Amino acid sequence: MFDTVEATGLPLGRFFGWHGEPHRDVGARLLNVGLSRARTHLIVLADVPYLEGRVSRGAPFGRLLAMARERGLVIEATAFLE
Repeated sequence: MFDTVEATGLPLGRFFGWHGEPHRDVGARLLNVGLSRARTHLIVLADVPYLEGRVSRGAPFGRLLAMARERGLVIEATAFLE
């Protein structure tokens, strides 16, 4: 399980930007370590609409968001309130 902890009103953390080559970018490397530990399933807790509006599609996390929309299951938080 990977919790982004990013929310409206907070500045984006280093995972979400892209400041150069992906293999040299500290945020991209930390994101890789956090996500690559999953063995069979990966659950990402995120404010998806907020991050989609703030994270570049070319950034590593932007690509992850796109893949989640294409291949994964996105569950809105309100589904857990019912």
